[in-house]
Amino acid sequence: MLVSAEGLVNWTNHRKARINIMWSMPAIEELKWNVDCSAFGKPGRTRIDGVLRDHKRVVLCLFSAFVGIKESNETELLAVLKALELAASREELCGKRFMIESDSANVVNWMRDKSKRPWKFHDIFMRAARFMAVLKLVHYAHVLREGNHMADSLEKQGVNRGSDLVAWL
Repeated sequence: MLVSAEGLVNWTNHRKARINIMWSMPAIEELKWNVDCSAFGKPGRTRIDGVLRDHKRVVLCLFSAFVGIKESNETELLAVLKALELAASREELCGKRFMIESDSANVVNWMRDKSKRPWKFHDIFMRAARFMAVLKLVHYAHVLREGNHMADSLEKQGVNRGSDLVAWL
Protein backbone atom coordinates (compact mmCIF):
# COMPACT_ATOMS: atom_id res chain seq x y z
CA MET A 1 0.00 0.00 0.00
CA LEU A 2 1.34 3.43 -0.99
CA VAL A 3 1.23 5.82 1.94
CA SER A 4 3.32 8.67 0.53
CA ALA A 5 4.09 9.92 -2.99
CA GLU A 6 7.61 11.00 -1.99
CA GLY A 7 9.14 7.81 -3.42
CA LEU A 8 7.54 8.43 -6.80
CA VAL A 9 9.63 11.50 -7.51
CA ASN A 10 12.73 9.41 -8.30
CA TRP A 11 10.83 6.44 -9.71
CA THR A 12 11.57 5.44 -13.30
CA ASN A 13 10.15 2.82 -15.59
CA HIS A 14 12.73 0.03 -15.65
CA ARG A 15 11.18 -1.82 -18.57
CA LYS A 16 13.70 -2.15 -21.35
CA ALA A 17 12.78 -0.64 -24.67
CA ARG A 18 12.73 -3.05 -27.62
CA ILE A 19 15.69 -2.46 -29.87
CA ASN A 20 14.96 -2.40 -33.58
CA ILE A 21 17.38 -5.01 -34.92
CA MET A 22 17.65 -5.50 -38.66
CA TRP A 23 19.32 -8.24 -40.70
CA SER A 24 22.80 -7.15 -41.69
CA MET A 25 24.30 -7.90 -45.07
CA PRO A 26 27.43 -10.04 -45.31
CA ALA A 27 30.60 -8.62 -46.80
CA ILE A 28 30.91 -8.53 -50.59
CA GLU A 29 31.81 -11.99 -51.93
CA GLU A 30 30.56 -13.56 -48.69
CA LEU A 31 27.39 -15.60 -48.22
CA LYS A 32 25.38 -15.66 -45.01
CA TRP A 33 23.32 -18.45 -43.47
CA ASN A 34 20.79 -17.53 -40.80
CA VAL A 35 19.76 -20.66 -38.93
CA ASP A 36 17.13 -21.27 -36.28
CA CYS A 37 15.39 -24.12 -34.54
CA SER A 38 12.25 -24.82 -32.62
CA ALA A 39 11.96 -27.32 -29.80
CA PHE A 40 8.64 -28.25 -28.24
CA GLY A 41 9.60 -29.58 -24.82
CA LYS A 42 12.95 -30.47 -23.28
CA PRO A 43 13.57 -32.77 -25.03
CA GLY A 44 10.77 -32.55 -27.55
CA ARG A 45 9.78 -32.47 -31.23
CA THR A 46 12.25 -30.26 -33.07
CA ARG A 47 12.65 -28.49 -36.42
CA ILE A 48 15.61 -26.78 -38.03
CA ASP A 49 15.45 -23.93 -40.51
CA GLY A 50 17.87 -21.82 -42.50
CA VAL A 51 18.13 -19.11 -45.13
CA LEU A 52 21.19 -18.45 -47.32
CA ARG A 53 21.60 -14.94 -48.76
CA ASP A 54 24.31 -13.00 -50.56
CA HIS A 55 25.56 -9.44 -50.00
CA LYS A 56 22.76 -8.13 -52.24
CA ARG A 57 20.13 -9.74 -49.94
CA VAL A 58 19.21 -12.27 -52.63
CA VAL A 59 17.88 -15.51 -51.14
CA LEU A 60 19.81 -18.44 -52.59
CA CYS A 61 18.51 -21.34 -50.50
CA LEU A 62 15.93 -22.20 -47.82
CA PHE A 63 15.63 -25.31 -45.69
CA SER A 64 13.20 -26.53 -43.06
CA ALA A 65 13.26 -30.04 -41.59
CA PHE A 66 11.97 -32.10 -38.69
CA VAL A 67 14.94 -33.67 -36.86
CA GLY A 68 13.24 -35.81 -34.23
CA ILE A 69 13.04 -35.62 -30.46
CA LYS A 70 16.01 -33.54 -29.30
CA GLU A 71 16.97 -30.83 -26.85
CA SER A 72 17.36 -27.24 -28.08
CA ASN A 73 21.20 -26.99 -28.10
CA GLU A 74 21.54 -30.15 -30.19
CA THR A 75 18.80 -28.94 -32.52
CA GLU A 76 20.48 -25.57 -33.11
CA LEU A 77 23.74 -27.41 -33.76
CA LEU A 78 21.95 -29.62 -36.33
CA ALA A 79 20.71 -26.45 -38.07
CA VAL A 80 24.33 -25.30 -38.44
CA LEU A 81 25.32 -28.76 -39.69
CA LYS A 82 22.53 -28.71 -42.32
CA ALA A 83 23.65 -25.26 -43.54
CA LEU A 84 27.23 -26.51 -43.89
CA GLU A 85 26.09 -29.70 -45.61
CA LEU A 86 23.99 -27.81 -48.16
CA ALA A 87 26.76 -25.29 -48.89
CA ALA A 88 29.37 -28.05 -49.31
CA SER A 89 27.05 -30.02 -51.61
CA ARG A 90 27.03 -27.30 -54.29
CA GLU A 91 30.17 -27.23 -56.41
CA GLU A 92 29.74 -23.53 -57.22
CA LEU A 93 29.81 -22.69 -53.48
CA CYS A 94 32.94 -24.64 -52.60
CA GLY A 95 35.76 -22.25 -51.86
CA LYS A 96 33.38 -19.39 -50.91
CA ARG A 97 33.42 -17.53 -47.61
CA PHE A 98 30.45 -18.07 -45.28
CA MET A 99 29.02 -16.39 -42.22
CA ILE A 100 26.63 -18.50 -40.13
CA GLU A 101 24.41 -16.57 -37.73
CA SER A 102 22.47 -18.26 -34.96
CA ASP A 103 20.50 -16.99 -31.99
CA SER A 104 22.14 -19.70 -29.85
CA ALA A 105 25.14 -18.22 -28.05
CA ASN A 106 26.12 -21.74 -26.93
CA VAL A 107 26.35 -23.10 -30.46
CA VAL A 108 28.22 -20.04 -31.76
CA ASN A 109 30.75 -20.34 -28.91
CA TRP A 110 31.18 -24.09 -29.53
CA MET A 111 31.78 -23.57 -33.24
CA ARG A 112 34.31 -20.81 -32.57
CA ASP A 113 36.23 -22.58 -29.79
CA LYS A 114 36.85 -26.34 -29.99
CA SER A 115 37.86 -26.49 -26.32
CA LYS A 116 34.32 -25.54 -25.24
CA ARG A 117 32.53 -28.24 -27.23
CA PRO A 118 30.51 -30.79 -25.25
CA TRP A 119 31.68 -34.34 -25.89
CA LYS A 120 28.12 -35.63 -26.30
CA PHE A 121 27.93 -33.75 -29.65
CA HIS A 122 31.35 -34.95 -30.88
CA ASP A 123 29.94 -36.75 -33.93
CA ILE A 124 28.07 -33.62 -35.05
CA PHE A 125 31.22 -31.50 -34.71
CA MET A 126 33.23 -34.06 -36.71
CA ARG A 127 30.67 -34.03 -39.53
CA ALA A 128 30.65 -30.21 -39.48
CA ALA A 129 34.47 -30.18 -39.73
CA ARG A 130 34.34 -32.33 -42.90
CA PHE A 131 31.92 -29.90 -44.55
CA MET A 132 33.92 -26.85 -43.42
CA ALA A 133 37.06 -28.31 -45.00
CA VAL A 134 35.37 -28.06 -48.41
CA LEU A 135 34.44 -24.40 -47.91
CA LYS A 136 36.99 -21.57 -48.03
CA LEU A 137 36.25 -19.89 -44.73
CA VAL A 138 33.38 -20.20 -42.29
CA HIS A 139 32.88 -17.90 -39.35
CA TYR A 140 30.08 -17.70 -36.82
CA ALA A 141 28.15 -14.90 -35.17
CA HIS A 142 25.52 -14.70 -32.49
CA VAL A 143 22.46 -12.68 -33.48
CA LEU A 144 19.32 -11.89 -31.53
CA ARG A 145 16.14 -13.54 -32.80
CA GLU A 146 14.97 -10.18 -34.18
CA GLY A 147 18.04 -10.04 -36.44
CA ASN A 148 17.28 -13.55 -37.70
CA HIS A 149 13.73 -12.72 -38.79
CA MET A 150 13.49 -14.75 -42.00
CA ALA A 151 14.82 -17.98 -40.46
CA ASP A 152 12.65 -17.40 -37.39
CA SER A 153 9.57 -16.93 -39.62
CA LEU A 154 10.43 -20.05 -41.61
CA GLU A 155 10.67 -21.95 -38.33
CA LYS A 156 7.26 -20.71 -37.16
CA GLN A 157 5.64 -21.69 -40.48
CA GLY A 158 7.35 -25.06 -40.40
CA VAL A 159 5.81 -26.03 -37.08
CA ASN A 160 2.73 -27.37 -38.85
CA ARG A 161 4.44 -28.44 -42.08
CA GLY A 162 4.24 -32.18 -42.56
CA SER A 163 7.27 -32.50 -44.85
CA ASP A 164 10.82 -31.23 -45.09
CA LEU A 165 11.82 -28.44 -47.46
CA VAL A 166 15.05 -27.62 -49.30
CA ALA A 167 14.78 -25.02 -52.04
CA TRP A 168 17.63 -23.62 -54.13
CA LEU A 169 16.51 -20.40 -55.78
